[in-house]
Amino acid sequence: MTSTGTHPLVTRLRTISARLPESVPVGQEFGLFAAFFGDPQDSIVADNDPWESVIDTCLNHIIGFGTSTHQIADIVRCRLFGIDGFCQRFEVCMVEPEISPELLEIDLGEFLTHLTFCMSHSLLL
Repeated sequence: MTSTGTHPLVTRLRTISARLPESVPVGQEFGLFAAFFGDPQDSIVADNDPWESVIDTCLNHIIGFGTSTHQIADIVRCRLFGIDGFCQRFEVCMVEPEISPELLEIDLGEFLTHLTFCMSHSLLL
């Protein structure tokens, strides 16, 4: 965690989010990234592992293993139904329901690598 209490992955994601080109479309209420909008607690069923039943399932559906850089570039959206909502979701997940940062680091780390590549090569239009 940083001195502000935010995990470095979330800080990195927020930094990238703030630097998205204006050409990146705004996320829509029923778009792919809208799945990350809102409180993750609302999706958790008692006696189910929050990581397995909600968080990892949602991540895998959108940015799962094997998703290419170009696929990421095609689906990235901005604002609350996009990367901003995505950031909020994972900031909350590290506090409540106390998802281990190590679990998130694998999926988010790969996503951030793809997203950084997209931005550095002007693939986000």
